[in-house]
Amino acid sequence: MSILLTLGSFLNLTRSLNSLLFSLLSPLTQTLTAARSTQAQLSHFISNLPTVFRENIKLKNENNLLKIKVDRLRQALDNQTLIASLDNNRWQVRPVKLVGLGNLVIFTSQDFSGIQPGQPVVSGNTLVGLVKEVQKPIIKVMPLNQREIKIAAKLETGAKGDYVFKNNSPHIINLGSDTVFNSKTSVFSLPTEQIPENLIIGQIEKIVTNPANPTKEATLTLDQEISTGDRFFIITQP
Repeated sequence: MSILLTLGSFLNLTRSLNSLLFSLLSPLTQTLTAARSTQAQLSHFISNLPTVFRENIKLKNENNLLKIKVDRLRQALDNQTLIASLDNNRWQVRPVKLVGLGNLVIFTSQDFSGIQPGQPVVSGNTLVGLVKEVQKPIIKVMPLNQREIKIAAKLETGAKGDYVFKNNSPHIINLGSDTVFNSKTSVFSLPTEQIPENLIIGQIEKIVTNPANPTKEATLTLDQEISTGDRFFIITQP
């Protein structure tokens, strides 16, 4: 525009024509100025893209590290709570690590002292199996879905029976004929020399009737299976 105004001055245009020329060209000048400003901003943005990208990656990495730290802290707090819960029961326990699943589940531990066959394996306060054999560095555990397993058990009502696994299903058997219970009734361990009282086994699923059997029995839903559990312990002294 300045070129055109200079040209107008050079041509000795009248003031009114100069004013008209200015009013006509002013919007164009403003548009060009805005375009130059936008171009400058865009150029600045593009030149800063690598820096923005690096900062974004840095923030993502920092966020991931924070997530890991929070998760580790949560796990540590959970472990402390669990160990405190176990300590409140005054049990002597050994933490064990799951290393293999099968008919016999394989565990290992950093401390084998006091671990013997027949001892209960727990996840929290839930019974998940019994120690079958100890062969350092492994511990073979019989889960609750094995036919040879048999554990003295009781209903939450106090009625006593035995936990077994038969017909491909967990059962509580040998309940008294006058036992009254229903589905969702909880089943717990009875105390023995190696197993403490009130470890959770599961809940009644269905009452099984057998006119030829004077005792009652029922199928169970296990509270926890080894394949879906974590943070396992062996109770070495109930």
